[in-house]
Amino acid sequence: PGCACARDGGRRPARPRAGRCAWILPPPGPRRPSRRRASPRSRRRGPSSRRRWRRRRLPRRRRRALRPSRNRRRRPLRIGAGSCSGSPPSRGRRWLGRSRASSGGERYNRGVTTAPSLAQAPLGSRPTALILSGGASLGAWQGGVVWELERRGLRFSQVLGTSAGSINGAAYFQGDVALLKDLWRDVPREAFLDWKPRLVPPSLLCLESVGRYLRTVLSEEKARAAKRCWFYAVAVDLNGAGTVQAQYSPEPGGPWDGPLVDHILGSVAVPFVFPPWRVAARNGTPERLFVDGHTSSYIDLAPLLDRGALDLLFVNIVVPGAGPRLRPRAFISTLVNALMQAQITNGLAAVKGRLAPEGIRVFEFTPSKPLDISIFLFKKHECRRIFDQGVEDTALLLADPARFRLL
Repeated sequence: PGCACARDGGRRPARPRAGRCAWILPPPGPRRPSRRRASPRSRRRGPSSRRRWRRRRLPRRRRRALRPSRNRRRRPLRIGAGSCSGSPPSRGRRWLGRSRASSGGERYNRGVTTAPSLAQAPLGSRPTALILSGGASLGAWQGGVVWELERRGLRFSQVLGTSAGSINGAAYFQGDVALLKDLWRDVPREAFLDWKPRLVPPSLLCLESVGRYLRTVLSEEKARAAKRCWFYAVAVDLNGAGTVQAQYSPEPGGPWDGPLVDHILGSVAVPFVFPPWRVAARNGTPERLFVDGHTSSYIDLAPLLDRGALDLLFVNIVVPGAGPRLRPRAFISTLVNALMQAQITNGLAAVKGRLAPEGIRVFEFTPSKPLDISIFLFKKHECRRIFDQGVEDTALLLADPARFRLL
């Protein structure tokens, strides 16, 4: 009495209900005589030889086992040959009590826990490398993304930056992500827009003012003390060395390829906008003449994989599907976007054979809408707007990382 399976007035339900009764299949044998008077139809047919289901009240100890525990998981029991829910039970282990059924009628065993698959592993749960592209003032959107990822608790074991991405990456490297909010929401235009046109080498802006500003906000001593991650600054050497990735280690005695600010200045030296940045010879290395790292459209991802990165997160300012724009104001943006997209494509092509066998995932996070701003004018209201957009767009990445997965 009171059981969910005995609410039909003694009648056998059309489908067994879930409750604290078990459906028991009695052994074959003579049928128990019924107390009710047999109908003429049953007398004509004679006693049935079929095995029928009957309900039996479970013992107290087994009923107690059906009570859900604090973590809402039920314990399995083995009673007879079946269970008390679903269709007529089959032999083997089943769950007592109500079970969930999918649209296809399948039941889920809530006692079996399996390790999450590669696709289900949340972003940031494995060693992750952050790859930051450039784009001058477009780096404000990227700065908002890095700032929000830090605020949400994501940590990166390696950071690679090119052009404006090297400034954002250096702020993360020294553990001062709050610097990004101060930089991009209140851009020091006097530092980035120091007009000094010249013909040799051809350039419009002065890079020394950018260097003076970066030396006030970036500190090698602070970066060494933070011991946070590996950092790579990408530039192109015009003296014939090609793409150069300066490496900075968080470990004492690890690689430290020269002055940090010098390599960042070489990475942001966009040809014809800034003059090339000269780095003096050091420790047997010849003098180098650096320009923007996007010039060669290539990055070397092998060191990141060799140092244990299992997830690669590209933060790219190029909006997918955006066609070329030929207006004078937007044409430079079109060229920059093409260089950045080629850099990602060429970098992945070089290590494509290692990605699938080693279980490496690749994500490319892009803006939710085009960043329609002037790239080299560094207008404060535009940088502030796209910085806030980067903060908002990061919620889309964290809500559904699979949407931005490339490989």
